[in-house]
Amino acid sequence: MFNDAIESVAVSFWKKHLNIKRKQLGKITIIPPQGKGTYKRKSECGVLTIIFTNKKLKEQILSDIENLYT
Repeated sequence: MFNDAIESVAVSFWKKHLNIKRKQLGKITIIPPQGKGTYKRKSECGVLTIIFTNKKLKEQILSDIENLYT
């Protein structure tokens, strides 16, 4: 999440869109500024990284996602 984003807004966004509880979201990492730049449309809610501990579930989800776009 960018350092000027509002953490509570980002958490609410992911909870709402994924229909999950806060405890299902892991650690929030703040990304420090990477230099001087202007961003007209940056991610206000951060980037979600998904970690799988079940290989079969991972393969099924990735297959489902691929089928959505083919």
